[in-house]
Amino acid sequence: MPLEHGGLGADFATYVLVAAEIGRHCGATALSYNMHVCSSLWTSFIADALVMTPAQRSDHHSNRRQLYANIVDGGKVYSQSFSEGGAAAAGKAPWGTLAHRVDGGYIVNGKKIFASLAGAADFYGVLCTLDTPGATPRDTLYLAVDAQAPGVAVAGDWDALGMRGTASRTLLFKDVFVPASARLLPEGLYVQAASRFPHMFATLSATYMGIAQAAYDFTVQFLRAELPGMPPVKRRMYPTKQIAVADMRIRLEQTRALFLQSARDAQVDPDKDTRMRAVRRALQHHGKRAGAGRVGGAHLWRPEPAQDAAAGTPVSRCALRFADAALDGRALPGSAGQRMPVRARREGRSDRVKLRRSRRAAPALDAAQGSRRYWPPQS
Repeated sequence: MPLEHGGLGADFATYVLVAAEIGRHCGATALSYNMHVCSSLWTSFIADALVMTPAQRSDHHSNRRQLYANIVDGGKVYSQSFSEGGAAAAGKAPWGTLAHRVDGGYIVNGKKIFASLAGAADFYGVLCTLDTPGATPRDTLYLAVDAQAPGVAVAGDWDALGMRGTASRTLLFKDVFVPASARLLPEGLYVQAASRFPHMFATLSATYMGIAQAAYDFTVQFLRAELPGMPPVKRRMYPTKQIAVADMRIRLEQTRALFLQSARDAQVDPDKDTRMRAVRRALQHHGKRAGAGRVGGAHLWRPEPAQDAAAGTPVSRCALRFADAALDGRALPGSAGQRMPVRARREGRSDRVKLRRSRRAAPALDAAQGSRRYWPPQS
């Protein structure tokens, strides 16, 4: 948040480092923190770089002063309620939640799923489509909906186990009036912001960077018998466990290097290589299995089916964007709406058959060679 509005003036890199450290101790808190902070990120330095008319700029400055006052002076908590389960998250279709323009503001109708901090936040940052004929993703509106406004409801049960402490329930909006002063970005400018600052879609990666560090810390403490309540039985002398820890450390350092580089790269209008690093970071940290492993304690665990369903931008779409950029925008076989060529499908089946045959033949080959593929070698 800018200094002139009562904030500390921290930049994007500072935010992700703080979020990662929070995630190292509690993933659910880090995810919730991200949902709150994003409202300030979108409206501050990102908005300052967008192309606006003088009237839009003046209007936006007035609106964000109210946003910052609510947070700094009023202690209000904001969240981001984007997910709908369709193609809108990937920018392929308009949002299903509609905002009809009326005198003094908008009437909002729709539903958001997996809305973190549902029932806990004071305001929900909602992406919706301006209700006009032939609306497209360019008609997206970013509104702050008061949680206490008539017509706002929280639905569904939620098992707050481990990282599901985010309370990501379903939000329902029925004829909810939102004043024009609650626009977090001017009409139609969200798409410009999203395309010019792609690092915003990797903000959750910081949480999983912290979880990765926590998983490694837990493993080392466990093998050293240093966890509270553990019997004094050390397991660090076994070669198999030493190799596993070494592999964890190497992967952790590789991930951290990409994470820090991506944080340093964050800027409006990054070049192609920078964009690809940002997408790779999102893939590595925020994939469908991110946070699904139980290593590191129950507070770091999130059931995989819930994680799959909660992904606002599925890994497959993220991967296709990465590959599409690498190939200079050419369509990829097998991508959405395009069927893989018959020859490629046949080759894929042939490879799978060969793999199954090689696995069946492996025991006989081992017996003939007198090898059992054990590691470390048996004495």
